[in-house]
Amino acid sequence: MTYGHELGEYMVIDLMKTRLMILGLMVTAAAACGMRQVSEKAANPDSGPTAVVDPALPIPCEDPSGLWGYCAADGTVIIAPAFVVAGDFLDTGIAAVATNEGWSYIDRSGGVVIRPVVFDNGPDDFSEDLARFEASGKIGFFDRTGTVIIEAGFEWARPFNGGFAAVCLGCRPESDSEHQLMIAGLWGFVDPAGEVVVPLIYEEVHDVNEGTARVKQSGQWIDIVVTKAPPH
Repeated sequence: MTYGHELGEYMVIDLMKTRLMILGLMVTAAAACGMRQVSEKAANPDSGPTAVVDPALPIPCEDPSGLWGYCAADGTVIIAPAFVVAGDFLDTGIAAVATNEGWSYIDRSGGVVIRPVVFDNGPDDFSEDLARFEASGKIGFFDRTGTVIIEAGFEWARPFNGGFAAVCLGCRPESDSEHQLMIAGLWGFVDPAGEVVVPLIYEEVHDVNEGTARVKQSGQWIDIVVTKAPPH
């Protein structure tokens, strides 16, 4: 199942659409050993500021069957083709890939590091250096190395914004003919260390903006100040 709306709405999305969308961004950069090498950063030089591609990092490359793996700059295969989508390696040494079973982040040996929440047809974006993952039906956060920073313990969590993430316990999905919404439950906020800085007592919350958040309690919307937890 893949999520499709930051406020809790999600939808089931065909993985093949994901493949076509991302592969459509890729262009041929080089050919070697029967493989087609592509860097999404190199393919989109005008897409905004990006880090310089490290030549030491494996490069996504496609075999004649249409599967993707990773090659060295000289064309040597490093990770055998096994993916329908293969993203660039981050400078931290992990890359987002997709198989018919879903999305994951792998390390330079091809081993699975973590399985992210799937959002808008792809792996959850990093927001304030953290992204979401799902384990046993709960949501947590990991960093750009794939290290779990906040254990999966919430029914839902929004991306970090303004230094905090909205999280809920007891919320559940409710569907209409096309979408599902996370309803009920109680909401609060955590900081990047996973400390609960606003207790989960609110019916609904908006994201933090310049240190304040709009929250709903007993049917009434109020504004609260959100601050970091004091040091232990």
